[in-house]
Amino acid sequence: MVALSRFLWTGKLLPTNRDTYTNILGLTDLSTMNDKIWNEVDILLGDYTEISKGCTKFQDETWNGLVILSGTIKTYAAMAGGSTDSSYYSGMLEWIGEYNDELGNETPDQKNLDELSKSTMGLIKSEETKIDDIQAKIKDALEALNLFHTDCKGYESNLEGRARSLESLLEEEENDIKHLDEKIAEEQKKIQDLQVELDRDHEKIKDTAYYVWMPFVGTIAGITVDVLAEQDLKRLEASMK
Repeated sequence: MVALSRFLWTGKLLPTNRDTYTNILGLTDLSTMNDKIWNEVDILLGDYTEISKGCTKFQDETWNGLVILSGTIKTYAAMAGGSTDSSYYSGMLEWIGEYNDELGNETPDQKNLDELSKSTMGLIKSEETKIDDIQAKIKDALEALNLFHTDCKGYESNLEGRARSLESLLEEEENDIKHLDEKIAEEQKKIQDLQVELDRDHEKIKDTAYYVWMPFVGTIAGITVDVLAEQDLKRLEASMK
């Protein structure tokens, strides 16, 4: 989930106009950017815009929908299963048992049979409606996930093409692309190493309770992130920036 979150935020924050693009890359002398390069950059920024929109929609709509759906399923499972005192199914089986008991009497009470039958069928219909609703939402969620996956494959293909086009243009301007690629790969390796360490610290914080003892009150006030752990994270995040 950490990797997905990083991917979404990276996509959301991609530059979508020339000013942001040049600021992020730290380009101060734009005299070397001829029209051919700018045209290719503009196409790239168009791709970035689509990626940003896609990641934003996935995070704000699809992901939130998955969280809500997860809660709905959990609630349904708790209520449908629950205990013998609270379970929907337990109540339904109890009514079915009462119906059979009444039916087994020498003179069954038809009114009681009708009420038990109506209650049982009403509960079954209610549960079917809930299950159908959950299944429909699961179907929508799967479609949204598949669509996002397809979009991401398209983004990957487009960006690979843009990279090749930009490299060709820069080579025409006699830029040392090979040396630049080596430097970029070197910096990417550093970032990946930092990301691994950062993710490990996130897991440490998630799995470990950093408690603060309040001696004057005599109770544990709550779970907080240890100051040293916070400093580690800030250092790593600053390095990555």
